Amino acid sequence: MTLFTNLKIETKLKLGFAIIFVLMLIMGVFSWHQTNDMHEQTTYLYNHPFQVRRIIGEVKSNVNLMHRDMKDLFIALDEAELQQTLMNLEQYKEQTQRLIDLLYLKYLGPKDDIDSIEISFVHWNSMREETIRLLRLGQIKEAAQRTKSTGIAGSEVVVLMNHIRVIDQYATAKADNFFI
Repeated sequence: MTLFTNLKIETKLKLGFAIIFVLMLIMGVFSWHQTNDMHEQTTYLYNHPFQVRRIIGEVKSNVNLMHRDMKDLFIALDEAELQQTLMNLEQYKEQTQRLIDLLYLKYLGPKDDIDSIEISFVHWNSMREETIRLLRLGQIKEAAQRTKSTGIAGSEVVVLMNHIRVIDQYATAKADNFFI
């Protein structure tokens, strides 16, 4: 204590400013480190859960639209409306396949989850094509039965949605984890 009191005021001021400068430097380094961590977390949050949830939302929407349009095939008024519905189905199918491919790039979870969606989607599409074939052959009742929720193609939609739900839940859990 006596050492500090014996110093000149000029030296005391310099020492005080030096201490303040060192403390500010330490706080700056600490802040920079914290900001960098926040940046990484935000990047992960945006690139994984946010992107995956957006993709999954579009996949769900496309599957529901395809399922609805399959039912619309049976109430088409003319060949033009039937062709338009078939064209819509093909567009949804192509878009969904692109989205599944994008999931392979963005999803941080097990790739088996995406494989399950893709396999189920391909399986459902083959069922849909068979349903369309039956419809064109005039077997309307049998084809319509396939599209019901309890029908063979309708129940595959439930399976597909369950696979989609797994990825959705994983992305939600990752988002919650990043938030915490």
